[in-house]
Amino acid sequence: MTDRIAYVGATEVLGPHGYPTIETVVATERGFEGRAVVPWGMSVGKYECKKIYDGGKRYRGRGVRTAVQNVNELISPALRGVDVSRLGDIDGIMLELDGTPDKSKLGGNAILSVSMAAAKAGAKALGLPLYRFLGGLGANRLPVLISNMVGGGTFYNPKLVFEDYLVMAYDFDSTAEAVEALSEVYLALGEALDGFEKDVPMHKGLYVPQTLNNEQVFEALVKAAEIAGFGGRMRIALDVCAGQFYDENKSRYAVEGTSYTREEFVDYLAALRAKYPIAFIEDPLHEDDFEGFALACRSIENTVICGDDLFATSVDRLEEGIRLGAANSLLLKVDQVGTVSEACAAAEYAHRNGYTVTVSMRSRDTADTFIADLAVAVGAEYFKLGAPVMAERTEKLNRFCAIERELGPVPEFWRVRK
Repeated sequence: MTDRIAYVGATEVLGPHGYPTIETVVATERGFEGRAVVPWGMSVGKYECKKIYDGGKRYRGRGVRTAVQNVNELISPALRGVDVSRLGDIDGIMLELDGTPDKSKLGGNAILSVSMAAAKAGAKALGLPLYRFLGGLGANRLPVLISNMVGGGTFYNPKLVFEDYLVMAYDFDSTAEAVEALSEVYLALGEALDGFEKDVPMHKGLYVPQTLNNEQVFEALVKAAEIAGFGGRMRIALDVCAGQFYDENKSRYAVEGTSYTREEFVDYLAALRAKYPIAFIEDPLHEDDFEGFALACRSIENTVICGDDLFATSVDRLEEGIRLGAANSLLLKVDQVGTVSEACAAAEYAHRNGYTVTVSMRSRDTADTFIADLAVAVGAEYFKLGAPVMAERTEKLNRFCAIERELGPVPEFWRVRK
């Protein structure tokens, strides 16, 4: 029985980090309701869709009343009466209503809030879990979890040049076991860091050492895994975010007092990979260097080379990357592209062309667990999140465990190559 949209309404709500975001409700004629709260990121690539913020002094310019108004006054009337189970049609109507290539008229944050809420309402109307509504009966794969432990870069500590130093739960048979192991490693990391720097400060749950270099952080991560009893079962992952320390005028990368050409910097990363158990490297070059990403794939063997700012969850940019052999994994952030349908299409295109998919949280994420279901729906091989503390992260981990229990003996737990 067809169930149609009866109501779409948005409001400004406070997110976990003290800044506002959009919460949208989509309700159907039969009384089913989907509610979504959109994330956003501090580090935003230039190819992401445009979000609309109010500007001015309020919330330091980050208020979203204008985007909320766009949902309530422009999007809502256009979606009333639409079949809630047809998410592609819903997203298509919003894209047509916006009419811009980057969603700058209505705002990617406004459009995404409705897309996520509509997907949840559609799943409820059909009596399906969200991952089944989005991914069908084949949505059985649970991703390998990658959790951030140490923060560096522009937003945490510029002396430690890479943005994220993460741990990958590499060799586990279930999500529940992987979650426990990541938490144990996180708890052990303070002790491991003590051997290098006393009383390491923390920011948003991340350790932010003030005197360590890259290799000392890697050694601390390895030691933490050993202290926790998981030595050899964890791997290191990096979000290099190379655009932050790339000098466009000189075409060089500045790292720990040394200036590297593209080729030299790839060699530097390859040497780190040879010395430490690094299995995953995100954004090793700046966001326009497709050829550099291809070089990294050729030079750093048996390693996930993941494109975040390079691809911006865009099929068009992914197509160019595939043509050149740039990267081998798509980092999927649903708010980069602005609709659930487009995010799913990007994941499908990546898989069809032999790339893996890494679904990722944003730095200003919320306790909404939507992307955990999305990761299962698209068959993502990896899921990247912040430290395993604070509700916006732990709720997603708990959701993965709940999905694993729901699926019973059916789920496939993705095993990374050894």
